[in-house]
Amino acid sequence: MEEIKNLIREVLEKGYVISLGTSDEGGVWVTDLVYVHDEQFNIYWFSYDTARHSVALLKTTNVAGTITLSASTNDKDIGLQIEGVAEKVHDKNKKTALAYNAKKGRTTPWLLKKGQSWYRLKPKKIELIYEPLFGFEKKMLQLKR
Repeated sequence: MEEIKNLIREVLEKGYVISLGTSDEGGVWVTDLVYVHDEQFNIYWFSYDTARHSVALLKTTNVAGTITLSASTNDKDIGLQIEGVAEKVHDKNKKTALAYNAKKGRTTPWLLKKGQSWYRLKPKKIELIYEPLFGFEKKMLQLKR
């Protein structure tokens, strides 16, 4: 199981964008978001509070997401499929903001603007696709939340 956790960490480190699926009265919706993560596999992003996915989270916190490292048709498939619960983060975590700045290549301090918030996805289940090692057999990590 530790090998699977390490491979998931590798994908989270090398990845840049999560495609996040939410649902609302209009149906399902997917949006791409730049993310950072912590050691418990929680995924963080910031967004406008009025964005469709942000508004949807006020009513339905169950979400799904994918992170894909494969860059071309010649690459082996490497990625994550994630199921979990997302929420607005009310406590300000400077470490998260600094990690986000580093991922975006920013050297100057960055702060949320009015109407923006941090959000967190707490995974319940992560499925790892790592074709170079396992072919198309998915490896699953179930998290207790």
